[in-house]
Amino acid sequence: MTNPTGKARKKGAGRVSFLARADEFQRLLNAGHTQRSIYDDHGANLGISYPQYRDQRQGSA
Repeated sequence: MTNPTGKARKKGAGRVSFLARADEFQRLLNAGHTQRSIYDDHGANLGISYPQYRDQRQGSA
């Protein structure tokens, strides 16, 4: 996967990006947002696919 600068991302960069925002995502879930809506709003900044995001959510819950 590439980032906006066109350089390849390092392996694990998406996980690190997700973990940096995990508390925010949990707060949004607690407020009633769906996993899909959270991903739709933040996925581009994470650099991971929705299945990867969903797997990270399940692993961090």
